[in-house]
Amino acid sequence: EQAMKRPCLVIVLLALAIPAGWAETAFIAEFTGGNDLVSADLVAQTQDIVLPGRGWIMDIAVDPGADKLYWIESPMEVMRSNLDGSELEVVVGGFSFAPGSSGIALDLSAGKTYWNDMDFIWRANLDGSNIEMVNGPWQVTLTGGIDIDVAAGKVYYSGIPQATPIDPIYRANLNGSGIEVVWDHPTMLVGSLALDNLNSMIYFADTRGSGIHRVDKNGNNLTLIHPSADVCGVAVDPAGGTVYWADGSSRSVWRAELDGANPTRVLYTSPA
Repeated sequence: EQAMKRPCLVIVLLALAIPAGWAETAFIAEFTGGNDLVSADLVAQTQDIVLPGRGWIMDIAVDPGADKLYWIESPMEVMRSNLDGSELEVVVGGFSFAPGSSGIALDLSAGKTYWNDMDFIWRANLDGSNIEMVNGPWQVTLTGGIDIDVAAGKVYYSGIPQATPIDPIYRANLNGSGIEVVWDHPTMLVGSLALDNLNSMIYFADTRGSGIHRVDKNGNNLTLIHPSADVCGVAVDPAGGTVYWADGSSRSVWRAELDGANPTRVLYTSPA
């Protein structure tokens, strides 16, 4: 029988990622005051530096079974370490990551990590071997949101087509084929996105300042979950019935029910 693990919420000020049922410990990437990778206990409200003085960390994913963190670090690397910061290593390097336009997601069933670097989506084995281009280059500037529906064999991501003001959410097969637009909007800019595969919903952060929204996987039923002028990321815990997001202006993390009810601030990050 698999041992129970301590619940864990992974947080970046541009994105959030929550392994199902994990919600007591947070990993936070601070972009000011030292660019530290920090762990925080959401119950005790304590924080500890895991890795000090990192580069600009743009997105984080977690492999809970292996107790590993994966992240994109500007300017050019996908990194990983143990949850306590030990065994730090470069998974892949030599890519050009731009702040706000790069995301990372894990397909643990296949042992793959997916990431994007503005114009391409890539994947590799978790140890960085067997790098493949999933799709690109193409006439879309990717905007950072990326997540995987393993059961359906689909990757979801966001990007802005050239010469248009819209920012669609796209869906494709895990090998990059079968690209389709799931949803678009003339005024919103999709940053972080997270899938609720249990309820067939997509949650996303509008980085143009309207807040956290959700839409179903057919592209219908757009709903404002919570208004925020400076929302930075979103993650969902479908089994726990909760959605989390980061608010950049207040340097805090919030939690609500999946429909947006009962919003509660659960963490203040360290002041700048």
